[in-house]
Amino acid sequence: MSKKYLLIVVSLLFVLAIAVVPAQAAAPSIMLNGQTLQTDTPPMIENGSTMVPMRAIFEALGAQVAWDATTKTISAVKGDTTLELVIGGDVKVNGQKLDVDAQATILNGSTMVPLRFVSESMGAKVDWNPDTQIITITTATDTTTPEDPTVEEDGTVTDDTDATDDADATDDTDATDDTDATDDTDATDDTDATDDTDATDDTNATDEAASQTDADKTPFALYLDDLKTRFLPEKAEGVSTTYQFVITDGNPGSYYVIIKDGECTVGEGTADSPTVTITVGEQLWLDIASGKEDGTLAYFNKKFEVDGDPTLIQKLQTYFEPESAE
Repeated sequence: MSKKYLLIVVSLLFVLAIAVVPAQAAAPSIMLNGQTLQTDTPPMIENGSTMVPMRAIFEALGAQVAWDATTKTISAVKGDTTLELVIGGDVKVNGQKLDVDAQATILNGSTMVPLRFVSESMGAKVDWNPDTQIITITTATDTTTPEDPTVEEDGTVTDDTDATDDADATDDTDATDDTDATDDTDATDDTDATDDTDATDDTNATDEAASQTDADKTPFALYLDDLKTRFLPEKAEGVSTTYQFVITDGNPGSYYVIIKDGECTVGEGTADSPTVTITVGEQLWLDIASGKEDGTLAYFNKKFEVDGDPTLIQKLQTYFEPESAE
């Protein structure tokens, strides 16, 4: 075989070898609610799954995310859903271990998570268009609308303020009538006056006793008393959860909140078989309850401890009316 012919054959084989090497798939584009999801690290394909930077996707989905470098665990919370992913290891949703095709991993220095799994776990819908190489993510939207003023059949809008004004006018008339009645009755019974004084004294004594009782209570105990006045029974129908609080500072002690079948019981002491136990400082919990402190971030930053399902803490606030703004 001539050298010229051999050179031609080798060249053809080289060209064919190049042709069969597949080109690396371009990174897909991600659209979230109609907007392009921008990430510092581009999406990557790993074993057939699209991987994206953890913070970019979780924050775009409205979840709060934390990273524990010691255990290499990603934790994300949105509403009633808590998602935990260990790098190269277990995946849990609300404490339940799941078997998934793709695991969280670290690629080129970035912590990456499987796009479809985390999105669907957070309640989003994911669609893939292989022709355009576009992944579309759609999150649920809040369809709640403010209440409109009452509209009568003739189209007139009922103004509650006018109704109040009418009531005030009626009250004024009643007050005038009462004054006339007082003018007509000039004589006052001394015995009745004495009885009224005694009744007033009894009322004042009761109020003072109640005030002294409240003064003896810790801020956390007063918080529980207020909590019970804001309880919404209809929100807790069919619920059976016992919350045990272990207060570690301020005024250390143990307290409980029991939600069972539309009823709320609070008190000081240790409950039987609590569903979840929260070990926390007194002022920290009061700040969380009032909204001054973000409870989810405080938990992820290990400012307090939870023995049980941490999502039950988020559910607790749904059983009560929000605190009135001062």
